[in-house]
Amino acid sequence: MRAVSSLLICAISSLALSCGYFKSDKKEVELFPVKQNGKWGLINKTGTLVINPQFDSIPEFYDGLARMKIGNKWGFIDQTGKYVIAPQFDSTGHFSQELAVVRMWNVWGYIDDQGKYAINPQYEEADDFSEDLARVKISGQWGYIGKKGEIVVNPQFDIASDFAEELACVSIGNAVGYIDKEGIYAITPQFDSGKDFSDEMAAVAVGGKWGYIDKSGAIVINPQFEITPGKFSDGLAAVALEGQWGYIDKEGKYAITPQYESAGDFANGLARVVVRGKSGFVDKIGTVAIGPQFDLAMEFSNGLTRVEVDGRIGYIDKSGNYTWPPTE
Repeated sequence: MRAVSSLLICAISSLALSCGYFKSDKKEVELFPVKQNGKWGLINKTGTLVINPQFDSIPEFYDGLARMKIGNKWGFIDQTGKYVIAPQFDSTGHFSQELAVVRMWNVWGYIDDQGKYAINPQYEEADDFSEDLARVKISGQWGYIGKKGEIVVNPQFDIASDFAEELACVSIGNAVGYIDKEGIYAITPQFDSGKDFSDEMAAVAVGGKWGYIDKSGAIVINPQFEITPGKFSDGLAAVALEGQWGYIDKEGKYAITPQYESAGDFANGLARVVVRGKSGFVDKIGTVAIGPQFDLAMEFSNGLTRVEVDGRIGYIDKSGNYTWPPTE
């Protein structure tokens, strides 16, 4: 969950002016949240309980700590379930690059892993650090700071995304472009909407259609998709044609023909697809690796994925075997 408003993230079919997030710096999960008798705990990748179910909210670990709420205040636990930062904040993000964004007194700042302020609360909005910079809002405009709180890119943008692969999607007025870490335009504003770079490619919208550009700003896959496509991962990206999803390669050729009701990004060699309302997984040539059978499924991380069946949550490995059977 991000610290800033999700309204900045464009909906899957939206073509409104925006910069979107793929969170390309997401780390592999080491501990997995499970629910039992209405409480959340954690298992490791073998399905062994590491922290007994006891929490009301989902513990998700980043940089070794997970945010947790008691009453109306947020703090952080370590991987033994012990509070290392007492609940005291009105809201928090996740730890990223040794700092976590927190909100107190209706403004945002950053703490270290001891709970001490590294950057005092002062921003209207703020987000996790990514590639050593964090985007913050000052006087209604977005800019970027370094880990000591120094302003690296002056607040000037109406919309801005995290840095990904050294570039960030930004807009001033009615066009989206990309800046480098000095705030200089690497790709001049010219697109209706844009997504973060991933695998050296970024999805952009022109005239109501989505295509892809490279880091020079050249269009390498012509805008042709009406629905916001996925990111490139493992050399493939999910795209929709006439309501059916498939996968293209970096030349824009179909590696897997459109045939799914929905499709996710590739992770750990597999991608989630939906057929007749059920989620399953395919490999990079479209072979069914795990048949559609789940009501919901996440992408794989560290060899496991979370699935939901009849409101119960479980985990499967890449062979489709349960390491944690569905529980609630």
